[in-house]
Amino acid sequence: MNVIEKIRICNLFESLTENEIEKLFFKEDIYIKKIKEGEYFLFAGDRLKGAIFCVSGELTTEMTREDGKIMPVDKIKRGGIIAPAFIFSEKNYVPVDVFASIDTEVLYIEKDNFFRIIYSKEKLMKEFLKISSRRMEYISTKLSNTVNKKTISEKLDSYIELKKNGNIFKLEISLTELASIFLVERPSLSRVFSQYISEGKLEKKDKNIYIIKNKKG
Repeated sequence: MNVIEKIRICNLFESLTENEIEKLFFKEDIYIKKIKEGEYFLFAGDRLKGAIFCVSGELTTEMTREDGKIMPVDKIKRGGIIAPAFIFSEKNYVPVDVFASIDTEVLYIEKDNFFRIIYSKEKLMKEFLKISSRRMEYISTKLSNTVNKKTISEKLDSYIELKKNGNIFKLEISLTELASIFLVERPSLSRVFSQYISEGKLEKKDKNIYIIKNKKG
């Protein structure tokens, strides 16, 4: 796989043509690194000096709690980016430890070069901001559910309230991923979800789209 193909794997750049990539990127912009399964790639407190994308494999991020226990935070899959909201932060330190769940390859773009690239195309800048917002939303929800001892129903209500558009709720991730955010077992979440449908709180419209009915807010 050549460099252009690896760039197009990144979710941020997947809409670009080969010609656009050739015009936007220089050889010195890109650095590719292979990480073996189980190897730690970044540690909490390391400075994030650029954009880092997962182009194959999978990365896991985790955080050490005050009681010393390790808490998984997120999975960064093929095409994903590490801590996008921290790249241009004044305190651009990685907030989590990052290791390879399986053999993984990452693509690195130095911060100034990354800014030049996304600033040159409005659609890239908008997509980057969208990706950053989604990741912060995901992490905030997960940490909130860790700190606040809520029932599964309360967590699901909060999540629906956050993600709804009018009376439409679109489940953009799998129930397994949502259960991970809530720090609950998937079967338990599935039961609550099914209960919402049987009680008429949610009505299934399409595969991942639901109409919110008889719910407060």
